[in-house]
Amino acid sequence: MASLRDIAAECQLSINAVSEILNRGNEARYRPETCERVRAVAARLNYVPNRAAQSMRSRRSRVVGFVTENTSSNREALYHPSIYSFVVGLSHAMIDAGHHLAVLDLFELAPSGDPQSRVLEEVFFDGLIVHQGRHGSQDELERRVDVPVVWYDAQVDGPVRQVRRDELQVGRELVEHLYALGHRQIAFAMPGYAAQAVPADVGFNFSMHDRVAGYHAAMHALGLQPIMIPTLSVADLGALLRAEKITALITEGTSEFASVLMAANLVGLQIPRDLSWAACDVDDRRDYGGLQLGGMRYDRYAAGQHAGAMLLNLIAAREDEAPTVRMPGVFQPGDTVIRVTPSA
Repeated sequence: MASLRDIAAECQLSINAVSEILNRGNEARYRPETCERVRAVAARLNYVPNRAAQSMRSRRSRVVGFVTENTSSNREALYHPSIYSFVVGLSHAMIDAGHHLAVLDLFELAPSGDPQSRVLEEVFFDGLIVHQGRHGSQDELERRVDVPVVWYDAQVDGPVRQVRRDELQVGRELVEHLYALGHRQIAFAMPGYAAQAVPADVGFNFSMHDRVAGYHAAMHALGLQPIMIPTLSVADLGALLRAEKITALITEGTSEFASVLMAANLVGLQIPRDLSWAACDVDDRRDYGGLQLGGMRYDRYAAGQHAGAMLLNLIAAREDEAPTVRMPGVFQPGDTVIRVTPSA
């Protein structure tokens, strides 16, 4: 492995000058062509900087914490179906800037004094990105940590330091696209426990509530009667699809597709010939086994890049505050949504 001495010898510079350029962030003291030559030689010799030494000099760890929730009902089970693409985008943004990413369980956002939350109060992270759909208080967390915090898909919408999706727009636009394709019997299906909790907005991610609210708003605006199906049980869902003569079914995400497919087959309906199916949340970077799923696409990788850039700017004090970035939903019919002729 190459050392600073090797690079300095080849560039005919002092070791201190090479270290200033590669490790200390002081390249502005040197001519651009000098910095470019040093970096080129370092890359060719496969030089790996000493991050521990950098951290001691800069008093920064160069580690960013990503705090997310385990959406299972207990800590022994692990479940989060939609976070991977975001984490990869965030990780790439951190790596490109010479930072590292540490992932923390949202249980560590427990009240101050809880042993599981101790790590947040240690001087270890340069900044935090917090995925907070339903737990905790933003104000409480920011009082406890003395580093910049960026919120991803946070429960409370705010004008600064957030990367989020407009889920109300997602629910509304999805109905409008299905309507434009000729659908009039458009239903929204979700598990029974969620259907009961969402109207009261108790204990569930804000996205569920907002998507359903957008669905209802669009249906009323188009003069259609909302049809909520409070079950994903195959037998019950199939019976309701047939009884309500549904032509288009909306679900929260793509993981429900298997249940919808089996329910439709059970009552002799084929997707998309007899029943169009669309999800409010189709991960733009995910491979669904070659099947193009219909619904509202969400580029979580890009969201991770936005969040990373926002936090890095705050850490470097290149900006005092960062305006919220709202990611749009983009409709795609895919292989599961088709145009129909409205019945009289």
